[in-house]
Amino acid sequence: MVAANHTFDLNVGICVRTLLVNGFRITRADRGVNQIEIRCEREDQLGVTVRYVIALTDLDQPPRTELESLRADATDEGRTVVAIARTAGEGWLAWDEFLDALGGAIPSWRALDKTYENVLITSSRNEDVKGYPIQAWALFEQAVADGFEFILGLRVRRQGGSRRGRRVSDILAETPDQLVLVVDAKASKDPYEMSVETQRQLQEYVKQMISYQKGANPVGAAVVVSRQFAQDENRLSAIANEFLADTRISLSFLPVERLLEMITFFRDHPQLRRAFRWARVFCQNGLITTDRIKREAEPLRDQRIER
Repeated sequence: MVAANHTFDLNVGICVRTLLVNGFRITRADRGVNQIEIRCEREDQLGVTVRYVIALTDLDQPPRTELESLRADATDEGRTVVAIARTAGEGWLAWDEFLDALGGAIPSWRALDKTYENVLITSSRNEDVKGYPIQAWALFEQAVADGFEFILGLRVRRQGGSRRGRRVSDILAETPDQLVLVVDAKASKDPYEMSVETQRQLQEYVKQMISYQKGANPVGAAVVVSRQFAQDENRLSAIANEFLADTRISLSFLPVERLLEMITFFRDHPQLRRAFRWARVFCQNGLITTDRIKREAEPLRDQRIER
């Protein structure tokens, strides 16, 4: 049997969620000596059901004997074998290649849960949510992180709530096009006002992150998430321009309704997350509007040719 490995088990869970969100129907899963085999199927664009068996291993390459046996069984069943290992090779994919082909990972179900919208909106007003024994601001931060994990298809790092008293942002996220986003989640009963002091603190932290990221993926933007902003679009643009002049990094303002719009779009089109031009949304100064999102989303949905 495959040895117990917490990281590998997490990866298998991500694989299952990613397949299901992409419209695959899983019919069976078997744990072998060195690999886990997932039998699944999906209709193609012509309405033909294509049957697969996904073989995942925690080894650098698939175990040869087991893979040969599996391929023989798959031929008898009319299935195509997709082998996945730690590293890519002739006849098999690396884990990242597999996820990229499906538009990125689904790290958790939370942003797709039917309760998510209520949790996000209620906690954004700094109101406690029944059934969640944590403070509203912390729950809002968690919900924002869950939303970013889903739309980007990558794990994000939460750190604000767990590091109170330290000069850090709430969330660090990485986009599929390898930009780091510094995200602040602001729960507020009233429309959130971007104060001079908040702007100064965020500028200071962004500069620190720019230094930390030298030689690695660059900081692309700072993003402030709140249910609503007190300043109008013109004033937010002026604040963002001041921020850009000081840090050389864009500042965007994301209302929770826009985050929900992106989650809804990528729930219906998960394969488009890797192709989405994230910099066009997050790395332009000012308020993120529905029009800004549509300019990037609609051409992909209407014109992209799938494999």
